[in-house]
Amino acid sequence: MKKCPFCAEEIQDDAKKCRHCGEYLDKSNVSNKINKDGRFDGFIDFLKQKYPAYSVVSENYEKNYIVLNKQLSGLNPLLFIILLLLWILPGVIYLVVSLSSKKILSLTIQFNENNEPVSVSDVNFNFLIVKYKENN
Repeated sequence: MKKCPFCAEEIQDDAKKCRHCGEYLDKSNVSNKINKDGRFDGFIDFLKQKYPAYSVVSENYEKNYIVLNKQLSGLNPLLFIILLLLWILPGVIYLVVSLSSKKILSLTIQFNENNEPVSVSDVNFNFLIVKYKENN
């Protein structure tokens, strides 16, 4: 098993296409029938300006959605300071483990037929759509 580079879900090692997000893993085998047509550019530009921590990793024009990733910090500063003050060795171990583990949040944003964002795969991130609609 390996992780899909587009949605971070577990897939088979020999998979050619992710069963979760529908992306082809080897783009060289895919014909150019899906051309970037810019229909999501307004929302993507909004994300780049207001929320630069999110990066677009995939745009699917057949199924009308984009996949975003955000790298999360593994270090909790308050916990680190407490551990370092009380016990130096556990604080150092926590620091090493936190900095070596990278956590990635992956979100899928679905668009309607008018190319407006309508839903997010995690309801805690609906604020992205709300803020986008407030600005437009």
